Amino acid sequence: MEELREAFNALDAGGGRSVYRLPDGLVDSSEDLVVKIAGPRSEHTDNSIPVSPGFVQNWREILVSRFEPMLEYIVPVIESSPNGLWLVMPYAEQETLEWDHDRIDARAAEIEAIDGLEPVMYGATTTRPDIYWASNWAGYGGDFRMIDYGGIAVTAPIEQPSKEYLFVDPARDHVE
Repeated sequence: MEELREAFNALDAGGGRSVYRLPDGLVDSSEDLVVKIAGPRSEHTDNSIPVSPGFVQNWREILVSRFEPMLEYIVPVIESSPNGLWLVMPYAEQETLEWDHDRIDARAAEIEAIDGLEPVMYGATTTRPDIYWASNWAGYGGDFRMIDYGGIAVTAPIEQPSKEYLFVDPARDHVE
């Protein structure tokens, strides 16, 4: 695994997972791609959750990417491991994006209004969900799209992407 990590171009790490840009030619795709790899479970993780926070975020993104009302708001997951340890999505540009915080706030408010979803991650210094953080958005498909939506729990019934490992989001226990 360490050799693979060295071959990838690291973009970000945090929240229990790392994000890498896939090298050209590794997969047959006309788009630049990124892979999000869940990290190991930390000793600081909630003991009632038997998996790493990165695993939970990956599974949330896998499920959200299959939830029809969210498709216009996200950069899609195009491939994932059967157990959610990794996922692949197109690369979306942040560096040259001219930020429009009002537009991002408007799109985040639209997401909050969608039935069957619950934002479950909040910042330490704000009461707003992380769907409002500019760092979770990028330019894709001609608009601002979420690139990090592991802080959204799907509360609506949805088909599981894997029959072998049926994920039950720990946040669903706290959502009415």
